[in-house]
Amino acid sequence: MKVEDLTILTLDEAIKAQYEEDKKWLSLPGHPGRSIIQKWIDAHYFKALEKEYNKSKNKRIILEAVDVCALNDFDLPDWLKQAFRMAYNKVKAYRAGSWSEVFGDAHPKGMHRDAKREAREKNHLVYLRIREILDAEPETPVDGYLFERVGREFGIGSKTKISEIYYKVKKRFDI
Repeated sequence: MKVEDLTILTLDEAIKAQYEEDKKWLSLPGHPGRSIIQKWIDAHYFKALEKEYNKSKNKRIILEAVDVCALNDFDLPDWLKQAFRMAYNKVKAYRAGSWSEVFGDAHPKGMHRDAKREAREKNHLVYLRIREILDAEPETPVDGYLFERVGREFGIGSKTKISEIYYKVKKRFDI
């Protein structure tokens, strides 16, 4: 499947396609794998990765993009094939001494992995909780008070941190 096959769909079209897919899978045994909506979200995320790679040439994006393609059974586009092969061949031809040298460090120096892991595990839950509050209480403003409220629920310190989490995830979902 090509990323473009999904990114041309609107959200409503993706939801309709998901509904049709669900009807088909309900009559079959087994798990259907990634849903159309999951693939649709990841297709848009992939396009953002491509844009960022073209702008920055950040090698860490190559592996992230390959992972998105593998997870969703997307075809590798030419830009990604070329970027991966160029990086891989540097190691294969002994022009680079490590994978980190061609794909970048797995984690930046000084990063606290435990804190990052915890944040990653909670990010979507924080976003979904805020959306839940806004759906149940539409008059609630998206402001420091809301972020502080959700921060207390999740045991995450500052409203600034919750705000960062919310807008980071929102940016990914606001396609």
